Amino acid sequence: GQLLTTGGSGANPSWTTVDSGGVIQTKFYNFSGTLAATNSSWGDLGSFSLSITPTSASNKILLWAAFGSVTGDGNNTTAFRFTRGGTGVGIGDANGSRERAGWRAIGASYSSDNHAYPASHVYVDSPSSTSAITYKIQNRVESGTLRINRANSYSNDSETYNGSYHSTFIAQEIKA
Repeated sequence: GQLLTTGGSGANPSWTTVDSGGVIQTKFYNFSGTLAATNSSWGDLGSFSLSITPTSASNKILLWAAFGSVTGDGNNTTAFRFTRGGTGVGIGDANGSRERAGWRAIGASYSSDNHAYPASHVYVDSPSSTSAITYKIQNRVESGTLRINRANSYSNDSETYNGSYHSTFIAQEIKA
């Protein structure tokens, strides 16, 4: 594949070859607010959505979700997954009636309401397309409330466990 690069101010751009495994393009969504979700069936997680148009049908899309802080109520688990056009990708194999998800987070009572955990997940997708693709992050809460970028207690004080955190969703086209 070819990549158009700039030689700097006043210089003409030039074409260079991108090696296999090289990054062609990157899309990202940064989120520094807080988010709460209570859906017990699969639903889109806030605005965690990216659109990317692959330059070649043979290229891959690397998806990366990194949540600065994730927690939920009680002994409950929240499942997460990436979707491509509304269909789950990067999920576990079908196995009886078990849930198929990409990753999960546990509830606060496994430690205390003051504490939350970072969570991240990476998946390399093979969309075989050169059309615009929309990727999203979805969640499904076992019970109670999922909270992103904050702990359950979230008191207005200087304790680190009551801090506000940051999350990022990245999609990168990778040359095959």
